Amino acid sequence: PQENDAGGFMSADVPRMLLNLYTGNVGRMLSMELVSAPLLHIGKDGRTTTETELRWGSQTDKIQMQGQLKVSGSNLLRETPKVIRSAALKLTLPSLQTARDIRITYHDDELLVVRDSRGIVDLLWRVEETDVPKKSDLAGTLNEVATQGAALPSQAAPSQPAPSQADGVLGQMQGMTESLEALQKQSKEDQEARKKLSAEVSRLETALKGASVDARADSVKIDALVQMQAQVAEASQVQGKKSADKVTGRDELAAELSRSQQRAEELEAEASRYHLVENSLKEQIKILEQELITGARDAWPAYRAAVAKAREELAEVRTAQKSSEKEVAKLQQAIGQKTAQLKRMSEAAEKEILARQNLEAQLETQLRSQEEAGESLAKAAEVEKALRAELARVQEEMRRLGEREEASQKLAAEMQAEMQVVAQKVKEAKRAMKDLGAEKKRKIWPFR
Repeated sequence: PQENDAGGFMSADVPRMLLNLYTGNVGRMLSMELVSAPLLHIGKDGRTTTETELRWGSQTDKIQMQGQLKVSGSNLLRETPKVIRSAALKLTLPSLQTARDIRITYHDDELLVVRDSRGIVDLLWRVEETDVPKKSDLAGTLNEVATQGAALPSQAAPSQPAPSQADGVLGQMQGMTESLEALQKQSKEDQEARKKLSAEVSRLETALKGASVDARADSVKIDALVQMQAQVAEASQVQGKKSADKVTGRDELAAELSRSQQRAEELEAEASRYHLVENSLKEQIKILEQELITGARDAWPAYRAAVAKAREELAEVRTAQKSSEKEVAKLQQAIGQKTAQLKRMSEAAEKEILARQNLEAQLETQLRSQEEAGESLAKAAEVEKALRAELARVQEEMRRLGEREEASQKLAAEMQAEMQVVAQKVKEAKRAMKDLGAEKKRKIWPFR
């Protein structure tokens, strides 16, 4: 029924979802076609097999879904999906559907109506029937199947021809064997995948350990650089003050030396002037004395006074000249000493400046190293974060593979146990062939 479509999708009912998809508007748009209607086979032991053929474009596939029915109460069944097999993909996978409870609301010789706990209704018509039991016989069969723990009352006929039954059981046995082999193959592939993932986990753990060590190393390096930077900064500050003092002392001495040199030059110029004045006074005295000898008697007193005054001036000039020359000598000696001292102070100041520059260069190098270590730490943190995420993803994939492997092993064990039951039924069917006639297998297919 159309009102069950949404319920089929919401409940993960695979047969209903396939039918609605291939027969709906979306299926027609995608060139999808249902080649054959779903056909349901129900064995007397409760095993169910639903088969249908699908076409998608030029590709065809035969889908087979296997499950188990058990009587859980009066007119109440429990359906447990087992596996899904694709003939085109040659793959058998465990069914992801959950078990559901089914209540029989109506049945007769031709029709069976059931409703599950979600309110979804299934209508099933019998096809290819032979020797169909009456409704009263069907009721008795329901009781018989309930006693044997079978799945579906409408399938249990009073008697079934042994050859047909044996063929059906053998076909069922073959399908189970193929499914079991597929499960074992899938389990082996999962084991190999888990081995690879385990190796990848080991590699990632090693890489993560290395990344953690690198991150810690960068962090420790940054701490050491911060401490060294503080020490170098303090030393650079002290050295800067020391070099500034040296430079100040050198500059002051250079200024004092410059003043002394200027004073010496002034005194030398003054001494040169005194020497010229001395020469001039000597010439004057020489001329005055000659005039005193050759001049008139009445002019002698004037000449004598002029000579005396000139000689006094000459004595003063000579005294000033000697004083200037002595001061120049002292200044020259001081200038020599200050020049040597200035040279020593300049060399010391240059050393202090060079030491300050070295400390500043060292501080700059440490700052650059700290910046590079910070970038390296950030990259190491990113690598560590990425490795942790990758490790978590691989571990989660390993966990899912482990769960799927465990589920496959459990399903394989169940299938092996059921195969033993089916093998026993094959033996019973072969023994029954001697006494029973042939009867075709009856099939029921659901109209969804």
